[in-house]
Amino acid sequence: PQSLGGSGLQNGIVMGKDASIIWVSGKNTLCKLSQRPKLHIYGRAASGQMAMSVSGRPNRPLIVESSTDLLNWIPLSTLIPSIGSADYADPDSAIDPSRFYRILEAAP
Repeated sequence: PQSLGGSGLQNGIVMGKDASIIWVSGKNTLCKLSQRPKLHIYGRAASGQMAMSVSGRPNRPLIVESSTDLLNWIPLSTLIPSIGSADYADPDSAIDPSRFYRILEAAP
């Protein structure tokens, strides 16, 4: 198979840290499909709440969810980062400290 623009890349999709990229051999095009939402956990605030920051595409709703077993997820909040990121503190994390978190981009 041919590579993309001499880069050595063959047909495929790469799920990278910051984006999903698709390329097709023989074409001189590289398309950025989407920027993945990111969740950064700062740690516990003095109040005991888990403090975090979410980032993604500007003005796209992001849903923060939590789980205690990684199977059942509960939406906690929907945030719309106007400049790409927004802060959130989980008010229930002081009561129930054993939680997992994830971030999803809401459907447009």
